Amino acid sequence: MRQAEFDCNLSLLLVSCASQPTAILAVLPIVSAMDISISEVTPSNKEPDHLTRLADDITQDAPKVLSCRFSIGGDQLIEVSSFDRQALKDAISEIRRLTAIAADHEIPNPDLLGPWIDRYISRKKAISPSNQTAPPAEVNLSAQDRLSKLLTSPPISPSATLSATSPNFPKPPSIAPDLPEWRQNWLNERLRELEDDYVTSKQIKVRVCTWNVFGKQPTESLQDWIIPDPHRDKSDLYVICLQEIDDTPEAYIRYTPQRENFWCEVAQKSIESTGIQKVIKVSSQQLVGLLIIAYVDESIAQDISNVSSTYLGTGTLGMGNKGATAVRLKICDTYLTLINSHLAAFQEQYEARNRDYLEICRRITFPTRPGPPRSMVSIPQLRFGGEGPTAPSPNADIFRTGHLIWAGDLNYRLNTTYAEAKALAESPSIDDFSTLLSFDQLKQQIEAGKAFHQFQEGSIEFKPTYKFDVGTNNFDTSEKQRIPAYTDRILYLPGRVNDIQIFSYDSYPSITLSDHKPVASTLTMKIYTILKEKRDKMQNELLRELDGLENEALPDLKVTPEGIEFNFLNTSSEDETANTNLVINGGELVGSSIELTNPKKFLVAWQLVPKNGESSVCEDWLKISQLSGNLSAGESTQIHFAIDPIGANRRRSQLGTDDLTDVVILSITGGRDVFIPINVEF
Repeated sequence: MRQAEFDCNLSLLLVSCASQPTAILAVLPIVSAMDISISEVTPSNKEPDHLTRLADDITQDAPKVLSCRFSIGGDQLIEVSSFDRQALKDAISEIRRLTAIAADHEIPNPDLLGPWIDRYISRKKAISPSNQTAPPAEVNLSAQDRLSKLLTSPPISPSATLSATSPNFPKPPSIAPDLPEWRQNWLNERLRELEDDYVTSKQIKVRVCTWNVFGKQPTESLQDWIIPDPHRDKSDLYVICLQEIDDTPEAYIRYTPQRENFWCEVAQKSIESTGIQKVIKVSSQQLVGLLIIAYVDESIAQDISNVSSTYLGTGTLGMGNKGATAVRLKICDTYLTLINSHLAAFQEQYEARNRDYLEICRRITFPTRPGPPRSMVSIPQLRFGGEGPTAPSPNADIFRTGHLIWAGDLNYRLNTTYAEAKALAESPSIDDFSTLLSFDQLKQQIEAGKAFHQFQEGSIEFKPTYKFDVGTNNFDTSEKQRIPAYTDRILYLPGRVNDIQIFSYDSYPSITLSDHKPVASTLTMKIYTILKEKRDKMQNELLRELDGLENEALPDLKVTPEGIEFNFLNTSSEDETANTNLVINGGELVGSSIELTNPKKFLVAWQLVPKNGESSVCEDWLKISQLSGNLSAGESTQIHFAIDPIGANRRRSQLGTDDLTDVVILSITGGRDVFIPINVEF
């Protein structure tokens, strides 16, 4: 498989193969009713039909071909066979993502898509290779301060604010989008300095819970985990992150809502069982065994907007045995991104876990839906989540937020022996937990900048949460004797220093349903509200200030008088001299002049330039003493104008008029053009 291209806007799948040139094999509508079935088959000796072949690297010793059938409502659309498992993995993962989007938009069958093939063909013409330009090379950016002080909201997509030519961070959306870039930057900086005058903040309490449930379902309330101390843990926002809620084979092929609905009901009842609050579910997102649920207290429901969810599979074939589910929501004017992930397993596979983290950072995006325009501002905004060549992209969608919380079974282990880890874990001394954490792979990878760089975590003062004999508090007594580890973690990345404070971070060993112990943390988070009327008023005042500064900085000249009048009528020479600044030679009228004065504190250059479409500065009958010059600060000079009698009479005869006119353009370098009218009356 050479290339796979997907267009979620048109709900299409393109499949192309290794033929020369590359050929489109099929165009399929992506709808919510699409089914995918996978099987392994032994290839026949004859050459596979090119319409059912994806691989370009078929080898003679490959024993099995992976076959995938796509169907809608029982009608098979196409069967695709491939030796390239990675290619098929990528394709299936993307199809599942697009299918979920189709479900969100209530598109169960192709009939609702309209003339989708025609739309796609039109688009293909518009983006044909002849019309494309090569994208700029990615720039390896060093880490910057992730605490953005600019007032910016997350873009509709990762590329919405990306500057194709800028080697620096993507630029935030403009508060006043019609301004030139340099004016916009100045305005952003001034608004940032003054934001205390139009931004208010408040603290909300957030309860984050994570648990790998090992495919089990509880029969009792989970209050002891979700809200064990109602006085301390009663929160405005509850985030429930679950892993391995469904490990049945069917879960990898087709989504059913039963497990998700069960856990949503159990979680909500557990929260409300305290009798001290009512909560509203704002979002939930499942991917096979992964489920994230977000509840808010009824008292802040009116502050919630712009809710979206998404997921990404990173396990075998991208089918969801590993990966992430995520929710993004806006609280007042601050965006919050919540991620639940289950990373690669096995003691020695920390590099695979790092890759899963990077893949989630780079590939997970939040779908958008039509609706009212977003607030133009949201503070703060993360800019970056890492550094170095292995870091995620600075314009990764998950980092375009105010605060980021990442929880789940991250699966990082302890680099020690079973016996030593078990002995330290069972010790009553908290100091021994510190010794255990010195072996922690996650902390080592964070310090090395390989994963979760700059993320923070509460102080761990509890035993490892994995692996236990189910139904007990005994670490693994099986033959494998898996080394105890802190696999279940809650990390956070605040938009600004001290915007998130940890109140508690605990495990709950009394819950023995799974081979993992549940973990939870209560924290406070600063949420910002923009007083938009004050902001707009301040913005207008700043723009007026900027206009004044800009005018002061622009080169300019004072021109006196603003025009030239030659009057050959019978008037006294004294009046003429007073009114027109005439130059007198022995009592005879021969010309006039203007004075240029530099009021600035810097050198100003000027020149007289031709009018559009003309080669001369002025008419032939007009003579000018100087066409260009420089004036130092406070300096003045005069430009003399004189009439050529012969040329003037000839031009009067040609025009059949007694009067002559012209306009001379004085161009101030870096500044304005001054139009000097010349009028001659005979």
